[in-house]
Amino acid sequence: MKTLNKIISVFIITVMVAIGIVFLPFATPTTVVLADGEEGVMTVHFIDCGQADACVIEFPDDKTMLIDAGHTSSDSYGAVKTYVNELGITKFDYFIMTHADADHIGGVTKVFESITADVVYRPSQLSSASGYTDPALSKTGKYGIPYDTSDVPSNNKQSSQAYKNALDCVYEMTNEVYVIDPSNDEINEIEGSVTVSGQSFEYSLNMYSPLTPPYSDNNDYSPIMVLSYAGRNLVIAGDAEEKNEKEFVQKVKNTSTDSRYNIFRSGNFHADLIKMSHHGSSTSSSEDYLSIMTQVSSKRCNTYTLFSCNDEAYGNKYAHPHNETLDRLMDMGFSAERIERTDLNGNIRFDVRSGGELTRTHDKDATITELLTSGTSDTRAEKVSVDNNVKPTEPNGSPVTKGDPDKEGFSFEKIFAYFMSLDLPIKILIIAGAVLVLIAIIAIIVAITKKGKRKKSRRRR
Repeated sequence: MKTLNKIISVFIITVMVAIGIVFLPFATPTTVVLADGEEGVMTVHFIDCGQADACVIEFPDDKTMLIDAGHTSSDSYGAVKTYVNELGITKFDYFIMTHADADHIGGVTKVFESITADVVYRPSQLSSASGYTDPALSKTGKYGIPYDTSDVPSNNKQSSQAYKNALDCVYEMTNEVYVIDPSNDEINEIEGSVTVSGQSFEYSLNMYSPLTPPYSDNNDYSPIMVLSYAGRNLVIAGDAEEKNEKEFVQKVKNTSTDSRYNIFRSGNFHADLIKMSHHGSSTSSSEDYLSIMTQVSSKRCNTYTLFSCNDEAYGNKYAHPHNETLDRLMDMGFSAERIERTDLNGNIRFDVRSGGELTRTHDKDATITELLTSGTSDTRAEKVSVDNNVKPTEPNGSPVTKGDPDKEGFSFEKIFAYFMSLDLPIKILIIAGAVLVLIAIIAIIVAITKKGKRKKSRRRR
């Protein structure tokens, strides 16, 4: 009997340890202050460059990326140049031109006057500038246009001098100019890793659109990109418009042949940051799109939504962000406290540590009313969206949390998906705990069986 009691005690202790290991990732997060020069940190900078876009990524392995380069105006591209110079960057490992509009690629020739990039990603939209032949027309594979160019309508091309100048600049700068194509596995993922305290951490940037170019809208050539590191997901999508987003949503919902999109089919994909498409236009960042990017609705309160839009110095021609977009965020349960706007907050920076801690800093604070106030123009009146009073449940700077509070009940699929999301040491501990539990169960069964046999033997005597 004493032996059986010992086995049962060991079994109970083992089960408690196993439970502790499984629920370790759910520990209450604490705010962490980022130390200067700390290793294993990924930093994403959204530059205040007016009615334009520019984003710098400093990967944890010290590689760097620039996404877009501001407008043709000196105020816009000048802000980008100044910011890049202050970071001390003289060469980018990657440069991505999301699409051909001047507010994204107009500053390319000026920004790259004194710096270079090793690899460039350009839109698949053909340049039709007068007397100009798009360099990609003579190339194939990752360097060529990924669709039939024999009969492309003129309204699917871009004739601007700004686009032609940007293409000339990047083709002169490097031989590695890739044409954006999410179906090309050779180029649709950028990845790397860093070792911190003996442990390896991987990062990736994946492109999931555009899916069916050519398009009549320049904006639809923009790639929907997901930047992932240390359990965090940051979504950046240039000016992806309604058609681009709809095709992406349909790809996720109605097909299962492309395994790259399986991360969005799990039911628990969640973006910690969404750079709102097209500066917050009402025709971008649809509810279907945002729902796919934030599938755990109870976590939306913690998702940062970022608008790169103009301030008074640049004039408010487009009235970005539109009130419809701000209303949509409030209706879907996002928090006004997590809205970030370059026109109100200036330069905005996100740091992701190897432990998943996500910290946001910006130049200026803005009130909730200001953040919920739409842009205004001759055709759009200023409107203030109603605050839903949803508050973040994760402090700024807290570590990544795992689990899916929106999903009730258990299934083998959910358990397996959760297990696969854990770090390797945790997986090993869980497996070891499960083995110990199995051994304890077998030992108990054997002990009970032996005891039963002894009782039967005594009765026979």
